[in-house]
Amino acid sequence: MKITKKQLKKIIKEELQAALNEADPMARMYGGQKPQAPAKSPAAPAAAAPQKEYPPECAEVRAEAKKIRDSADDEMRMDYTGAGYGMQAQAMADKLIADLVKKHPKCFGK
Repeated sequence: MKITKKQLKKIIKEELQAALNEADPMARMYGGQKPQAPAKSPAAPAAAAPQKEYPPECAEVRAEAKKIRDSADDEMRMDYTGAGYGMQAQAMADKLIADLVKKHPKCFGK
């Protein structure tokens, strides 16, 4: 039995649609499975917005802000106890970064 390209594409599309419908937990939970929209092909990448150029002396300040934010994010991920240490770290990071922005507004586009 031979299958044409058109038939093969139709079979693949139907199987993909069935798999997407099976993966929809809300449809299973609340009754009849509603068909999902077919998967869209990726669009051509849009032209990237031009990056804002900051003065050379801002590289160190922006790196410090990133280091503070990353440290707080790590603390948030490690707060398994639910004791709120991660939230405290986020609040402290926000305060430290706000201070950096006040001291160096040109480095943050303000």
